[in-house]
Amino acid sequence: MEQANDRVNGDDSGTCIPEGLCQCGCGGVTPIATSTNTRDRSVKGKPCRFMPKHSTRARYMQLLIGVEDPNPSGICMCGCGGQTAVATKSVPLSGYAIGHHRRYRPGHQAVKYTGALYIVTDCGYDTPCWIWRRGKQSDGYGSYTSADGKRGSLAHRVFYEERFGPIADGYELDHLCRRRDCVRPDHLEPVTHTRNIQRGAVAKINYAIAEEMRASDLDSKTLMERYGLSEAQVCNVLARRAWKQP
Repeated sequence: MEQANDRVNGDDSGTCIPEGLCQCGCGGVTPIATSTNTRDRSVKGKPCRFMPKHSTRARYMQLLIGVEDPNPSGICMCGCGGQTAVATKSVPLSGYAIGHHRRYRPGHQAVKYTGALYIVTDCGYDTPCWIWRRGKQSDGYGSYTSADGKRGSLAHRVFYEERFGPIADGYELDHLCRRRDCVRPDHLEPVTHTRNIQRGAVAKINYAIAEEMRASDLDSKTLMERYGLSEAQVCNVLARRAWKQP
């Protein structure tokens, strides 16, 4: 989880994009920051993390695709069995991630797939993922169509409930493997919406960092600059209104 946070935030420890290049993956060279900005976490005298108007593209790509590799198998997701090309740039709306295989071969995205519901693929988690091969929603989750033609159900919820039963009211499923298109039941955990957001790729800190902030002697302004948080967010953490121990 902390590694995923690093990738989105552009920290050196979790990203393969070098400093000085736009962290959205477009390959553009970023300008030198003329001032320190806590909102986009730029530091005066150092290269900006993003080119102008590119700061939201990296997060959107993570939300859309789930992780940095949209097609780890390299096989066309229409089910034809052909290998896809490697993307030369990141295009979130098309599901392209620079340096990784595209999801479909040219002209195959509209092909109706009638093969297996999922494929077993090692995506780096403790056990292999079950990657959904049928239709997907715009946010990257699998879309399940029942035998009677009813559409719109989330595929991972269907697989989880078939194995473990109904999900309690007020809870939603968190992908422990960080793959939104994975439907393997033991890769899913029911959590509250708040906990799911805190675990998500867009979370800036975690419980350990929150405790570190509370134990620090630094003032609020310094904490804002160090962790890229607003004044209100820092105050909520220090007052334990946010990131309380579960």
